[in-house]
Amino acid sequence: MGFGVFPVVMRTMPFGINSAMAAVIMHTDRWDAGIALMKDGNPDGWEQLTADANLVSANREKITDCRTAAAKEKKEQRCAITVPAP
Repeated sequence: MGFGVFPVVMRTMPFGINSAMAAVIMHTDRWDAGIALMKDGNPDGWEQLTADANLVSANREKITDCRTAAAKEKKEQRCAITVPAP
């Protein structure tokens, strides 16, 4: 009975509590529990998310400069970035 009631109870709890419970169940912190849940729930989406994050990290300075120019000009800017080879 507990296994049937537990998911229903967890869905009604505030966000912070249910994510904390996931971390406790997985014996990790919230960050790593979230990563594990995202990887399991949508592996392709997770791969795309990490690829996008890596591309932005590799070009952080260029993107920052481009954002600054866009704010200054108050219009879209085209900016060159470096895309690593696979």
